[in-house]
Amino acid sequence: MLLGRDAERAVLAELVARAAQSHAGAMVLHGDPGAGKTALLDDLVATSPGVRVLRTQGVESESPLAYAALHRLLRPLLPHLDLVPEPQARALGVALGRVGGDRVDPFLVALATLSLLTEAAEARPALVVVDDAHWLDAASADALLFAVRRLDADRVAVVFAVRDGMTTTFVPDGVPTLRVGRLDAVSALALLRGTAAAVAPDVADRLVSECGGNPLALVELAAALTPDQLAGDAPIPAHLPLTARLERVFLDRARRLPADAQTLMLIVAADDSGRVAAVSRAAAVLGVDEEAMDQAEASGLVARDGDALRCGTRSCARRSTRARPAASAGSCTARSRPRSRGQRRPTVGPGTARQPRRAPTTGSPPTSRVWGCGPSDVAGTRPRPRPTSARRS
Repeated sequence: MLLGRDAERAVLAELVARAAQSHAGAMVLHGDPGAGKTALLDDLVATSPGVRVLRTQGVESESPLAYAALHRLLRPLLPHLDLVPEPQARALGVALGRVGGDRVDPFLVALATLSLLTEAAEARPALVVVDDAHWLDAASADALLFAVRRLDADRVAVVFAVRDGMTTTFVPDGVPTLRVGRLDAVSALALLRGTAAAVAPDVADRLVSECGGNPLALVELAAALTPDQLAGDAPIPAHLPLTARLERVFLDRARRLPADAQTLMLIVAADDSGRVAAVSRAAAVLGVDEEAMDQAEASGLVARDGDALRCGTRSCARRSTRARPAASAGSCTARSRPRSRGQRRPTVGPGTARQPRRAPTTGSPPTSRVWGCGPSDVAGTRPRPRPTSARRS
């Protein structure tokens, strides 16, 4: 049972119910890493009896391969390719490597995708599930979105899940969206108590506060503590231990930030005040672009509330700042020189959405985490020794 997701489950259930009545529809689930998008997809599949489920997933390593995700989705339907018009069938066959051809016609491939999906829904409603859509190859994304926008009186429901803050070729213009936000405190506590056998009230409050309502962070951090620590019989480290899975999720997001935003995240990790003004002053000293704060906030790694600044999921975001471009690798002062007035700065916004996803920075990032940085580190002096209580357990 999913905790705290009744509203989202109801919206998705209604989408499938309408599709069963020949009112096709689509929805894009979006949210932070670990928010529970995949769990919602799994729940939807499990609670939708009598439908034909067609599923695919974006895979980062396959994103340069045209039609890789589409092949995975349509493979169960390929024996019925003779049911679609011959030009479409041949174009799809060429795209998926089933027949030879000099060129692929994207328009005919998209039409073939639409035709196959509607044919699949003739016998029973079809539920199309696309997870990690931010990693779809561009050709698959275009074909699927083309088909979605042309579904009408068809028994097809399509649900995408996409991670916020990603540079991607998946741009679902015109498709309804549903944000998967953080869990409320009651649901987060219920999830924690359902995961760990015995959790002391003060420990539970600390974990819920640190995780910011992120289900994955809550489960992973609880699993990283010992039973004695969870029960309150042993002290909890000042910096909660981070599992490899959780680190990988948030580190990936930090690495995709522009250089200035990565530097800003390093400042946030070093800062103990939690104040926007303090971080902004340090950023100005290091010559960080003023847009960096907006970029970091758009990624979900930080959030502003007036002058208060917090990490979206504190333990995760603070440790995800270790990956930085080669130009800023090394000491905290490597970016201390402001740019010249005429030098162009990198920008991120709606205009970049259709650009191919950039590969992670090739420079060698520092291998140490930002655990003990303080004001002297930002100023460029030698780092102070890290307190024992701040070490990873």
